[in-house]
Amino acid sequence: MIYEDNWGSINAFYKGRMIVSRPAKNIDNLRRNAHEAIAEAFRAGWTIQKLIDFNLRFIKRLRYEEKNKIPDKDDWDIAMICFLILIKLKVIDEDGDKEGLLTMGPKKVRRDYETPARQF
Repeated sequence: MIYEDNWGSINAFYKGRMIVSRPAKNIDNLRRNAHEAIAEAFRAGWTIQKLIDFNLRFIKRLRYEEKNKIPDKDDWDIAMICFLILIKLKVIDEDGDKEGLLTMGPKKVRRDYETPARQF
């Protein structure tokens, strides 16, 4: 399911499958949270490889395993933060064809109007 707002949506793809979709308005906050999570992990003594493995495992779990509960908004925010961390660490290319972020604008509203009858 694609979540969007007036600004559009940000969709994260991993190995050709959409993992998470978030409204585009929140992307700055999510990028800031990803940066803070990286800094906090390094302060806690994590290595770069451990941080990469942890985030890849989380995304693979969302991609491959069955869910026991219905994820809520916070779960999807965490998934997007993990994805942004992997982009920041250059594990996933942001503009890749199978993996990366897809930014979509807002959905255009279709206007239904009556067309005049054709006259011969």
